[in-house]
Amino acid sequence: MKLVLFITTIALFTSCSVLNKAKVHQRMSNDLDKYTYNYSLKELFNKVDASLKDNSITDGKFIMVSADPRMPKPDAQDKNREKLEEGFTFNNKFYMTSNDIGFNLLNLDFSGAKDKIFTSKYHVIKNDRKEFIIVDSDKIIKGKYISKDKSSLKVEIITRVIQPVELSLDWLSLVKGKGLKILSNKSPVDLEKTLNYTIPDKASELSYYFKFNKEEANKKEADLLKQL
Repeated sequence: MKLVLFITTIALFTSCSVLNKAKVHQRMSNDLDKYTYNYSLKELFNKVDASLKDNSITDGKFIMVSADPRMPKPDAQDKNREKLEEGFTFNNKFYMTSNDIGFNLLNLDFSGAKDKIFTSKYHVIKNDRKEFIIVDSDKIIKGKYISKDKSSLKVEIITRVIQPVELSLDWLSLVKGKGLKILSNKSPVDLEKTLNYTIPDKASELSYYFKFNKEEANKKEADLLKQL
């Protein structure tokens, strides 16, 4: 009986602890909406870049925030991720995660392909003194200049991809007397149009906060937990 009571008490304590931490993380993630890092934009870019290279965005920290109701179902999001990794266009350039080009690129204007086709684990599609934008699979990571020694970081998740459909005539079918046929072919993801379909990725933003400002984040977490 005492053992059952002990196990029940531990379970309740653990459950309350998890719920409290989830509340605190939700509060912290909301506070990041107006948060600025005490890093120059270049320093912030280098930190994000290093995290993506060593795949250590969470730094071992388990983040708990509420799921956005606008987030697609897992199967649908997996398909979004797959299409983006297969390839997307942005500013007349083609980016892909895989080395296997699965698209018909003949209809794309890629003169000087060496400078317009990029294969990488993640892609830096913009990086200047005012802003950087990184595409990491279905995530968009944006850093913005605030002042000489301050910058902000936002992460978004792409919830829908736009792939233009190109129509062409099947001339071989026409020559063989089989009638006129229209062929359709989906082009790579159009990132410019796809960027209209994103939602904030609060979990990733909070993960970066714990990684880049670890001492400050842990203290804030502890202080908020004490208030509950």
